[in-house]
Amino acid sequence: MPTNDADLLTAYRPVMQYDSHEPYFADHAAAIANRPDNNLLTAKGVVLAAAESGQGLLARLGPDSYAGLVTRPTNTDCLKEVGSDYQLQAASMHSDPDIANKVHGIVARDGQGTRWLQYWFVMYYDDPGMLGFGTHEGDLEMIQLALGDDDTPVTAVYAHHRSGFRVAYDEVETEPLDGVAVPVVFSARGSHASMLRPGSQTEGSPVPDHNDAKGPRVRPDVVSLSETATPWVWWPGSWGGTKADSSLLGHLGIEANSPTAFTRHQAWSAPLQFAQACSVPSLPPVGQALTGSPSQPPPAPQASVVCRDGRLAVDIDASDAAAAGATQVVVSARPAGSSDPAVSRSVTLAHNATGTVTLPMTAAGAHDVHVVAVAPDGSSSETTTAG
Repeated sequence: MPTNDADLLTAYRPVMQYDSHEPYFADHAAAIANRPDNNLLTAKGVVLAAAESGQGLLARLGPDSYAGLVTRPTNTDCLKEVGSDYQLQAASMHSDPDIANKVHGIVARDGQGTRWLQYWFVMYYDDPGMLGFGTHEGDLEMIQLALGDDDTPVTAVYAHHRSGFRVAYDEVETEPLDGVAVPVVFSARGSHASMLRPGSQTEGSPVPDHNDAKGPRVRPDVVSLSETATPWVWWPGSWGGTKADSSLLGHLGIEANSPTAFTRHQAWSAPLQFAQACSVPSLPPVGQALTGSPSQPPPAPQASVVCRDGRLAVDIDASDAAAAGATQVVVSARPAGSSDPAVSRSVTLAHNATGTVTLPMTAAGAHDVHVVAVAPDGSSSETTTAG
């Protein structure tokens, strides 16, 4: 059993279970900072530097200075994602194996001498429920594991929106890998909240979080964080350029803001206090799904798919879902059997609730296509796999 910090971080790095519709995976922070044309901005919108194909912005970032720049960093600076097709941008960066499927790991210590294995997840974009509201550039999520005297986890904290859930480690769904019980994180569809179970969860969420456990299951590599090797982690700015129109509504989470610096999160500097502030959730036994929903979920749509002119044509009949109050359909595709992020489209249901949605083929051959109906309160149907 490993005992040093680096080996423990690697041994317990989590398995990420994605929803079938998820287009944004946990990647290296360079996915945002080094994507060509993304900008480093001041609060007033002044461009300090732009990422280029040969020179990204990550190497410029530090706690007290910008490499090659006179301007000093402030917590109102941000990395602005330039462009409108965030899925395409994220997919382009995810195609780089040095960027794809990474978690950022560090061992934190609290005032009582406990070591916490922290895993921070950076996603390119946040689109809660794939519904097109509450969206923001960049996303930063995390989990942390408290180690006992024998260097095995005793407590897990899964960050969830503005707080999180705290459980004993034997309540975490785990996967045995190399003799270690590795935690599984069910990344919520679109919002990326860290869920302890698949299914639909209303506890602690402004709208329900969903994970159908039908997407890829990936175990990312660890990017070990330190002031010398990764000074950009201590940069005080925001990982995205989205700002709420109202500071009060942004603070309450009603309007969206891009995530602030790693170091400005309570878990970073006070892991025990963060854990104590998190609630103990009501969970089904390990292996069972959450069933929470604010209302009766809509029926699942019917769907079939054919390839036409190099695109996927998905014929949908969501009549029953629309009659039950659903207003949106999310359609997603990825190459069959792949571990790639999905290409997803959210479509407003028309009066007849039938029609065809076209999606690009991201590779030759068969694709896995999934469809789900969503009601205005965020409740979601079961996921349909298109035939």
